Amino acid sequence: MMPMGQYNISNYIKNLLIKIKFIEEGDFKEEHIKTVIMNTIGGNPRSLKRLINSVSLIKLFTGDTKLIETDEEKALSENDQKLLLFSLLCLQIAFPKIYELLTFKPDFTNWDNDLAFQQTRKKEEESKAFEVEFTNAAKTDDFDEEWEQCLFRICYINPRLKPRVIEISKFLTFMKDEFLKDNEDEIGQVIAQVLSKTSVTSVTSTDHGQEYVLPERKGAYSRRFLEDIETFIFDKKQNDNWSEKTLETIEFIYNDMTELFKNKPVEFKFAGGITIYSNKRRTVGIFGKKDNVLLTFLKNFKNGYRVPEIDGLITRHGRKFNRDVRSSTHNAELFVLEQINIEIYKKHKKLIHEFANDSLEIMEKHKDKLLNLEIAGRRSSFFKGKEITNQEESMKIAIRYLSPKHTYDPFKKGQQIEEEE
Repeated sequence: MMPMGQYNISNYIKNLLIKIKFIEEGDFKEEHIKTVIMNTIGGNPRSLKRLINSVSLIKLFTGDTKLIETDEEKALSENDQKLLLFSLLCLQIAFPKIYELLTFKPDFTNWDNDLAFQQTRKKEEESKAFEVEFTNAAKTDDFDEEWEQCLFRICYINPRLKPRVIEISKFLTFMKDEFLKDNEDEIGQVIAQVLSKTSVTSVTSTDHGQEYVLPERKGAYSRRFLEDIETFIFDKKQNDNWSEKTLETIEFIYNDMTELFKNKPVEFKFAGGITIYSNKRRTVGIFGKKDNVLLTFLKNFKNGYRVPEIDGLITRHGRKFNRDVRSSTHNAELFVLEQINIEIYKKHKKLIHEFANDSLEIMEKHKDKLLNLEIAGRRSSFFKGKEITNQEESMKIAIRYLSPKHTYDPFKKGQQIEEEE
């Protein structure tokens, strides 16, 4: 994943649009492009490629870039029509469910409780947290109007939309305020006309709103890398039958981690789980089972490779050690937090961020001090930066450092941890 801070996304997109002759220099303000992109597709390379391909396809079907055809469209300048088209394409790619809803009812400023009920059947109110979250949201500028509250309800029950509902609200508000403000009575007609041009790029015919290409495995034990978070969620829902709650938790954590590491040289990879890589080595992992979410981090040599002991959380070594099972030292460098949900994650967010940042620092600056234990005698072990070639010595280290009692209290700052040799 390329962090957004590493390049000017709005200028990059503008130059691509000029290159395919959709706009000319000066047609779009960069701040407008940035607002649309940041609240929809972000810097996802696959989404950016699809965006430009979609614009090119529309140009191919229309024959030119002049969009003015009907009285409703003439209410907008040609540049505003292009900006609206560009914005709706971004919405189609990022949030196909909202795009479908807009197709169904284009005049979004008239979305109301009846529409919300039609879409959700009040399923959102089954959540104990909904009433408080809805009340708090309604006090903000993003959800103080009825149409915004309708949007909140609809997004609340969707694990992909809920974490980004604020961005969706800001996106629709931008459309309303920036280039539909002089045509409030005709918003529905104007949007409907431009939506008709995006139909040639629509792939929202399935319940999932877009098509996903899943690579096939090349052998029973080979990894199958997926393209992005959307494809990952689709795969786990369809093929592994993961619960909505598990997927919602994983996407929430993913979004938080992308924000935490947005200016760091890391790469997110999607396979059996989501793994954050630095220096081509894994640092943090987000994994799931059908009804369980796990987080993995690197053990810290500064506290003697101990596992944190946290009240209310299940923590453990990367793998349960058994001296008679030679492979049980695999993942010795990792510790695991189990049974994570959104509430628990929020409660321990500060501490989890510390674990994540420490893991990145270890991989960037102290990779030589990773705990790598080998008791089968095929390779050397590495302990506190030292190579261990003696199998018996490796076994002694494993017995001590992979014990379930080898823990520490992360909340006791400045505690003296005995160095074990």
